[in-house]
Amino acid sequence: MYPSTTNNTTSSSSSTLRSHSQPTQSHLQARIAAKRAELENLRQLRDLSAHLTTQLESLEQKLGSLRDGAQAVALVLANWDNVLRVIGMAAMKVPHPPEPAEDEVPEDGRAGREGGEDMAGSGSLKTKEKQKLEREQQLPVPLVRIPVQPRTEDAG
Repeated sequence: MYPSTTNNTTSSSSSTLRSHSQPTQSHLQARIAAKRAELENLRQLRDLSAHLTTQLESLEQKLGSLRDGAQAVALVLANWDNVLRVIGMAAMKVPHPPEPAEDEVPEDGRAGREGGEDMAGSGSLKTKEKQKLEREQQLPVPLVRIPVQPRTEDAG
């Protein structure tokens, strides 16, 4: 009787192992599927993170150029008072050339010629040169100096 009972016990224990292995396999397969889905999500996250990093680097470059532009604008605005003052000074000092009088001879020397009259004499040349010299002396020097470096407290 012993051998038959042992045989019976062995067969029942193997069927129990088979029944335990089927739920274990389905559980493992479900876990593998979940891990694969998680892996796919992690890959998508990695790709999106790389794309975000690229966009942030591009934004950093744009902000750098914007900062440089803002510094240039700040420098101009800091000197704006000086610029307006210089423009005002230049506008007040710019002389307007006098309107030629009707009796004056224009530079081409044609006015006042009548008949055989010759205006190319030595007196008219001196007058033309004198007028030209006076006009040149009346015009201001076009050089205007505008400080572009910010003032420091030490330099005054």
